[in-house]
Amino acid sequence: MTLAAISPLTRADLPWLERILDRPNLAETLFGEHLDPFHIKVDESAFLLGNRLGDTAYLSYIYVSEGKRRKGIGGQLVAHFVEESRGAGLRRVLVSGETGK
Repeated sequence: MTLAAISPLTRADLPWLERILDRPNLAETLFGEHLDPFHIKVDESAFLLGNRLGDTAYLSYIYVSEGKRRKGIGGQLVAHFVEESRGAGLRRVLVSGETGK
């Protein structure tokens, strides 16, 4: 398995992110001043949305496009999220959400 290059997801990614999620105007939801966002991506085919609050990291959404699934990319995103959270001194990771289509 080839390791994916993971990088931060930023406001510049909002146009394609809003298209994939079919949700316009995500800037405040994802990058509001009251948040400590920790969003990461491989590219438009795979990303993870999370936040940090206190000593906890919250993983709220993970997406891998249909053509990229079953290749370990989602697992790499989660592992990166957990390792970076540990490195930041966070004590736990909470996952919330539901299964997609």
